[in-house]
Amino acid sequence: MGKVKGAKACSIGAIKFKSQLERDTYLVLKSMKLNPEYEKDKVVLQEGFSYLGQKCLPVTYTPDFTVSKGRKKVYIECKGHKTEVWRIKRKMFLRWLKEKEPKNLYLEVYKASELTNKLK
Repeated sequence: MGKVKGAKACSIGAIKFKSQLERDTYLVLKSMKLNPEYEKDKVVLQEGFSYLGQKCLPVTYTPDFTVSKGRKKVYIECKGHKTEVWRIKRKMFLRWLKEKEPKNLYLEVYKASELTNKLK
C-alpha cells in the first residue's frame, strides 16, 4: 500500500485506509448497504516487457473500492490531488474498462457525501 500525498492514514478494525476520505467513503458505502471491497481488484493496464535486455514492469492500477450494484461492478477512486501519473493511469483505466468491462462503471469521489447521489 503506497502513501497518499498530504493524507492522514486511519483504520476501521483491520482495514487500514490511506486517507480519511477513503475511510469516510467506506462508511458511506456501508450505510448504503453495499459491500465495499477495499483495494481488491488490481488491473494490468499495460503488460510488462523487455527491451534490449532491460525489464520493464507492467503498469497497474488498483481502484480504492469495488462494489456490486445490481449486475454491475462499480470501481470507486477517492481523489484528493490529481497528479500527472494519475491523469495518465485514469485514461488507461477508462480505456481498459471500455474494452474489457463495458457494462461496469467508474466513479471518482472527492467527498464521501457525493456517493449517495452518484450511486442511485
